[in-house]
Amino acid sequence: MNRTLFYRPRPFTREEFTAFMFAQSRELPGSRAVLDAVTDKRRYFIGPSTTNPLSSTNTALKLSSFARIFWFSSAPAMFTPANLKPTIFRVALEVTQRRAEKCIFIDDRPLNLESPRKLGFQTIHFRNPEQLKTDLAKLGVEV
Repeated sequence: MNRTLFYRPRPFTREEFTAFMFAQSRELPGSRAVLDAVTDKRRYFIGPSTTNPLSSTNTALKLSSFARIFWFSSAPAMFTPANLKPTIFRVALEVTQRRAEKCIFIDDRPLNLESPRKLGFQTIHFRNPEQLKTDLAKLGVEV
């Protein structure tokens, strides 16, 4: 934040900005139910990621009940504002010892789906919980 936001004086404090950012992050109604339905099966390796360094720890704690691993892709070498770089996905495959075609990457921004798709991941463009359930079922995921 020092280099991107507070490199010059601002009319708000770091704490005010952080509080504002946390207030913007809300769970989409129905989304958690889909995630719970998938994780309740205990058949799938779940590894959520975040690119938001402000909410990373808070998000990880919320998701730690079902996630075996949590990816913080906000490191400069792995993330650019325009698109997730392939590096984070290669690291995920190496660490988890999974094949790309056995992995599903879900994101609400189509641009973020490009890198994992090029590496062989199955991808889902998230639009709403019902669509996600349908798309997961098409890929053979029990929901």
